[in-house]
Order: sequence, then C-alpha cells, then structure tokens
Amino acid sequence: MNSAKQNLGEYVLAATNGLGAHASIEAVGSADLITQAAMVTRPGGRIAVIGVLTAPTATLPWFRMFMKNLSLRTGLVNPQNFISKLLPLIEQGRLDPTVIVSHRLPLSEGTRGYDVFAGHKENVLKVVLTP
Repeated sequence: MNSAKQNLGEYVLAATNGLGAHASIEAVGSADLITQAAMVTRPGGRIAVIGVLTAPTATLPWFRMFMKNLSLRTGLVNPQNFISKLLPLIEQGRLDPTVIVSHRLPLSEGTRGYDVFAGHKENVLKVVLTP
C-alpha cells in the first residue's frame, strides 16, 4: 500500500472490517508514517519502526499510543543475518527483490545514490549500484 496514493486509514479500516491492524511496520523512515501507524493500529497492537529516521527528533502521538496500549519497537535490521535464508528463495523464484528497487545507478554515481536514499528523494525505495 502506498500512502502517497491511497488514504492509509481508509485502506486499513476497510481491510480489517473497521478494527485496525494487529501490527504496523514503518519501513520508510518517516515520522508522519509512524503517526499514521499509531492511528490505524488497533488497541493492544504493535508498531515496528525499521525505517531509518534521519531527523534528530520526531513528534509522535504518545497519548493515543498510551491509551491504545500500543507496543513500539525500533531497531536496525542486520541484513547479513538473512542472506543465507533469502538467497535460496530468490534463486527458487519464490521471492522477487526487484519490486523494491526504484533506482539503478552506476557505481560512479554512488554519492548521488546515497543522497537520494538518505534524503528520501525521487520516490526512492532502494538504490542498486552496479560496477
């Protein structure tokens, strides 16, 4: 679901018969999406923030999160831990990682690729650098 194209609240409520999500994952790095996750997660639910927030602080709806008894977890993912599990799935055709690649750049444009990714520019998801 792309919250830039659809209303997240309407989408989640329609998909859950008005109950809200059991769990929400914010994987972009947007404080606004964390707030939206708090709004669409049902009472007693969980929010995982794995997107890297580049802003030094973020304002969150703490009162709403408290009153809904939401659990919030954050942290970085160590992709090296998952390579041995994911590569066979890719090789078998059961997992297509290309769906999250939004930019392909030559290695010589690596600085620009990092700038686009870190700055959340050009609707970036993932940048692949090729030699």
